[in-house]
Amino acid sequence: MDIVKQAWDTYVAHSNDIPDHIEGVRDEIIQSWKRCKQQLDPFQKQMSFVSSDILEKKMSENALLIKIAYSYLLEFYHYLQSTEYQIFLVDKEGCQLKRIADNKQQDKFAKEKQLFDGCLYTEEKAGTNGISVCLQQKRPVMVIGSEHYLEIYHNVVCYSAPIYDFMNQIIACLLIVGPLSSFNPMIMGMLSAAVAGIEKEFELTTTNHLLNSTMESLNSAVLVLDHQQKIIHFNQQIFRVLQLSKQDLTNKSIYDIINYESLPEALRSFQEAYTNIECTLINVNQVHVDVSLTIKPQSMDSTLILIDLQNEVHRLANQLAGTTAIYTFEDIQGTSKAIENLKLLGKTIASSDQPALIFGEAGTGKDMVAQSIHNASSHKTGPFVSVNCSTVQKGYLEAELWGSGDLTDKKPGKLELAQKGTLFLVEVSNLSMDAQEKLYHFIKTNEFINPLTNYKKKLNVRILASTSKNLYALVEKGMFRQDLYYALNGLHITIPPLRERMEDVLVLSKVYVKQYSESLGIEQPMLSAESLDALMHYQWPGNVRQLESVIDCAVNASNGKEIGLNSLPLDIINDYYAEKNSLYFYASNRLEKTDSSLHPKAQEYNQILYAMKASHGNVKKAAEALHMSLSTFYRKINKYHIYPKDFEKRI
Repeated sequence: MDIVKQAWDTYVAHSNDIPDHIEGVRDEIIQSWKRCKQQLDPFQKQMSFVSSDILEKKMSENALLIKIAYSYLLEFYHYLQSTEYQIFLVDKEGCQLKRIADNKQQDKFAKEKQLFDGCLYTEEKAGTNGISVCLQQKRPVMVIGSEHYLEIYHNVVCYSAPIYDFMNQIIACLLIVGPLSSFNPMIMGMLSAAVAGIEKEFELTTTNHLLNSTMESLNSAVLVLDHQQKIIHFNQQIFRVLQLSKQDLTNKSIYDIINYESLPEALRSFQEAYTNIECTLINVNQVHVDVSLTIKPQSMDSTLILIDLQNEVHRLANQLAGTTAIYTFEDIQGTSKAIENLKLLGKTIASSDQPALIFGEAGTGKDMVAQSIHNASSHKTGPFVSVNCSTVQKGYLEAELWGSGDLTDKKPGKLELAQKGTLFLVEVSNLSMDAQEKLYHFIKTNEFINPLTNYKKKLNVRILASTSKNLYALVEKGMFRQDLYYALNGLHITIPPLRERMEDVLVLSKVYVKQYSESLGIEQPMLSAESLDALMHYQWPGNVRQLESVIDCAVNASNGKEIGLNSLPLDIINDYYAEKNSLYFYASNRLEKTDSSLHPKAQEYNQILYAMKASHGNVKKAAEALHMSLSTFYRKINKYHIYPKDFEKRI
């Protein structure tokens, strides 16, 4: 070490530049000296310390590491107790966290070298030392005597090693300090062994903490079983799901809390992986709790089980599927007596939990009425699940309603998903006879049988059904079960077609004009008198749905301007003019003088009709009679959809 001391005297203690290589001095020491010489006095005797607040914060942040490392430090210290060596735990930023020493000689040495908790051993604050070189090199090192940049440490030897976490990041360092006279290179081996033990226990503990945190963050209850199906671990959610205490689960078998018979035979060993298998668990009060199990066998002969309440699983499925009723009776528009009576009867039906049947032609709004009944019923907080029986093939309807798949990929049926809510069967007449029989059984018993496991459970589901057909006629033809018909038809409601309540056309038209104008962000257009007249005289075979579609198209075509007759579909315009034509043909054969009280367009329309009749459809003669050019006359008859052939002489 005389060579190192001589180099320190030559290059560190004096102003000579430090070369990149000095014979007998390690390169990492030389490089550290060079960095220190730019910022640090090698003869300084006062060390730097963090404040008590910062030290307290660091102790808190490293509490787990300190707890784990402390037992290893104590054990290691027993080997060094008779010496002047001391052991330190230093954080990754070079701050001393913990010192292990218990005799006066060691305390005196620590005081002399200022080795107190909170001391900073970074290169910027303490120069070249065991910790600064260890953090720089990221490996175990020794710094001996004059290798230290500060002269105060020239009679000291440092042994240090980094502590890594499972992510291979340095989290701290272990440091052993003693007088140079007690130098013993064998200590490095003991130091490395202590660090290995700390790293292993820290990894196991942090991994376990991470696992516990992950388990506790899950909404599912979690059980971990050993190879004998004994419960060895669980999270807090298990207490909510099963209403059990820790003592109730400790040293228990999975079969102590699960109804063995409710499990499919293939699952009873818990050796195979399955997802969302429904069964019954039993709480301390012997109450059966319907749950969904996911089984995931792990390595080391253990099994992970995730447990969810079935209603929570179904609620999530319903949220993803958007099974929510949005309409109420207030949304059903119209001022007719028929609509007022419909709302009153609908609210009466809503007050019952019995099945109900909704009759109505296509487009009358059966779905809106069904949603309104649901939202006014005791089931309104539950899901509203709709199945259109006319769009699902009969062979698949049973699977749609009662579930399908296998144990590894089970798809719950709509009946289960409607638990505590309403199941709405659209066009119920399309159900197969087998599905009708199962539906009738459910209505009478509220009993659901899992098609995969034959597991039975009670459901609380309100059944609503709709049809546009004469169900009783289908019963007489043997195409619909009579018992199901009477079970559904105990409560029923009929939605009148739009043609039987024409006073609602004006109300609905204005509602739809406002709705679609706002959605397009345009000024609300007005309906012309002529277009309103056409809408009011149309028979509306597609009912309210057709009217809404017509207004939607008309608003888009209007661009915020008036909705005229030409904005309406051709079939409505043709019907409108056909009615006017029929009135004309019952009129006098004589060309009459038009009524000056009529609207100018109506006058023009009548004049053209009379001219065409008088000329028997001769366009040229009719145009001359009205003093119009031929091109103008053609434009006007096209505008009013007047056809010359309708006025030709019949032989």
